Amino acid sequence: MGHNRLGKIPTTRQWKSIVELLTSSEAGSSTPAADVDAIAKQSLLAVEHALQFAIADDGLRITFFLLTKLAESAKERDWESALKSLGIETENCKTAVELSFAIQDALDDQIETKARATDVSEIAKQAAGDALHRLFQNHQLTLFGEEKSTIGSAIKTISSKNGYAELGHTFFSQFLSRYLNFYLSRATASAAGGERFLQTGDISSFNDALQSHCRQSSFVVRDFCGSWYSKTSFKEGINKKNSSGFLKVALNKLSKEMARQGREQ
Repeated sequence: MGHNRLGKIPTTRQWKSIVELLTSSEAGSSTPAADVDAIAKQSLLAVEHALQFAIADDGLRITFFLLTKLAESAKERDWESALKSLGIETENCKTAVELSFAIQDALDDQIETKARATDVSEIAKQAAGDALHRLFQNHQLTLFGEEKSTIGSAIKTISSKNGYAELGHTFFSQFLSRYLNFYLSRATASAAGGERFLQTGDISSFNDALQSHCRQSSFVVRDFCGSWYSKTSFKEGINKKNSSGFLKVALNKLSKEMARQGREQ
């Protein structure tokens, strides 16, 4: 199961065309095609190698483990007590946004005491926040003024095989998106001799293309997430060891996907 690409992967927009969106200025001038090609390959190569070593980051492991245990704990009738055992205090959480903050606080505390803050751990925390936001958004929670029972029902949806597949897919796609953005910023700055390009946050077309590209690219782990979670939770329960083992395989899948895209540039 861990070594095969599961499901049909949607065709992604070629990475070079997404890089062109970033390196082209609104004034009409653009980076030479050769430089765009070099930046595209450099950023993919950097991320390909970085993903292979990201598993060594304790902050990433902690984040992924907590996110997965959040899903497993949602199976419990008293899901609030289950979350409390993970260090997530829900007593004063009456809205989706308050629960999100509580989860982020738990991540901050655990990374501070059991690991150290790194670029990878920060990207992982943000990706986890993105995944939870999408969960609440899919259930039309406004983030404000929702009943705790409604929030509990939304959380329970990620405890199923399909629910966790969606959660994992979103987490990995956001992690990949933020990783690519991080290395692409470095690659463009290097190619420009230190000149700064437009802030990516100001280029909606680039952001939209990047998000779509990474979501499509991350389909390589979607079914894998659901299958692993369902089987592991049933047989032995989620623990730090098996979640780290899964994380390593999933990141290797994403790394291979980046390598494949690099060959197609």
